Amino acid sequence: MLLLCNNVSIRKGEFLCTGNVTFPKGIHLITGRTGAGKTTLAEALTGCIAPVCGSITYEDIATKMLVMQNAERHVTCSQVNAEIASYGADTGVVLTRAGLSGFTDREILSLSRGELKRLILFSILSKHYDLIVLDEPYAGLDCAAKGMLSEMIAQTQSGICIILTHDLSSLPPLDQIYEIEDGKLVSHGSLPGAFDTWKMVPRSVASILNRGIRPENIDHRSLLEAACRIRE
Repeated sequence: MLLLCNNVSIRKGEFLCTGNVTFPKGIHLITGRTGAGKTTLAEALTGCIAPVCGSITYEDIATKMLVMQNAERHVTCSQVNAEIASYGADTGVVLTRAGLSGFTDREILSLSRGELKRLILFSILSKHYDLIVLDEPYAGLDCAAKGMLSEMIAQTQSGICIILTHDLSSLPPLDQIYEIEDGKLVSHGSLPGAFDTWKMVPRSVASILNRGIRPENIDHRSLLEAACRIRE
C-alpha cells in the first residue's frame, strides 16, 4: 500500500507546491506554516484536484477520505444520530468516544463548533479507509478533545493516515515527518532521526532536545518518558 507523488507540481491560485515523496502505510505528519498550502495539498493527495504536472499514484488504495478543516462542509443530515448513521458508524460508540453522550437526538445546528467537529471526526475515524487525509484536524478543539482525537488516530485501522497541521501540541505516535518548505514538500524520514532536519520541531520537544535527550516520538507518552529521563 503506497501513495506516490511523482515529481508533482500542485497549483491553486497563487499557491504552488512541488514534491517527489512516497507515503507508505502508517501515520504521517505534514507541517507547514499558516498559508503554506496544506489544504491545497490535502485536496491533491485525495484526488480532489489534479496536479499540473507529474502524477499522484495510488497502489492498493481502494478507499479514500479527506477530512476538511471546517466540519460544517461534511454535514448532510439535520440530527446527530442521522449524521453518524450516514457514515455507517455506531451512534453509541461515536458519541462516547467524542465525549458527546446524550446528544443522540440533538439538532446538528444546536452543536457548538467544537462539538460538531468532534462528531464528524469520530464518525469518520470509526471506519476503515485505505487512505485518510486530515486537514487541520485539531483546529477548534480544546486540549482534552485534542488528546482524545490523537488517541483515536493512533487506534485507527486505516492504511495510510496523513495529518496536515501547524498545531503540534498533541499528536499520536508518528511514522514519518514531512514539511512544506518554500513551496516544496520535503520528507524528513522517521523519528527520532527526523529531529535533525525538521525545522518546525515543537517547542516542548526542542527544550528536551536541548538537554541532550532524544524522544523516540512526539506523542504524549514519548515526551513524558523523555522528561522523566531529564529528571533522573
